[in-house]
Amino acid sequence: MATTEYYGTGRRKSSTARVYLRPGSGAITINRRTFEQAFPTEALRTSIKQPLVVTENADKFDVLATISGGGIAGQAGALRLGIARALAIDPKVLLMDEPFGALDAQTRETLQGELLDIHSRTGKTILFVTHDLDEAVIIADRVVVMKDGRVQEIMNVPLKRPRPDLGLVRGMSEFAETRYKVWRALHDGATVH
Repeated sequence: MATTEYYGTGRRKSSTARVYLRPGSGAITINRRTFEQAFPTEALRTSIKQPLVVTENADKFDVLATISGGGIAGQAGALRLGIARALAIDPKVLLMDEPFGALDAQTRETLQGELLDIHSRTGKTILFVTHDLDEAVIIADRVVVMKDGRVQEIMNVPLKRPRPDLGLVRGMSEFAETRYKVWRALHDGATVH
């Protein structure tokens, strides 16, 4: 049984799902609601859980997902595909393009912490695209600042790992100084290190 977390995305019609699987007992949470609240019909829940049941993982993983757009059938399909993709791969590199962009602040911070936990447990390389300066500094070991499609600056983040208390990290002088450097790189001329 794997001890790592898995991530997958799914799209169906105009719905998008971001799915995290972590070792657990089978709990499913969607947009901070229970599975039954998010999908009130048994037919939809059965369809969504099919990838977990077929792979005999229904009671081995907890599912944490965010879904946006579309109607309930499209959302169910997107969630099912996201679960299937999360189960299908164990990549060496995670490519994440604005995965937390549409989330409320509390959920975003929770998932940032989860992502940092994944990194500390697995050592996977994560290529994380964000427009949020705080998020870039909190998550990264190195920040590549781009402007007009070109690299403006590449800088190391001097924050030590692990970073378990994100509130504490945000109050550190190293965080503030690095965030300011990122901001300056976006607003000044090009400098490449």
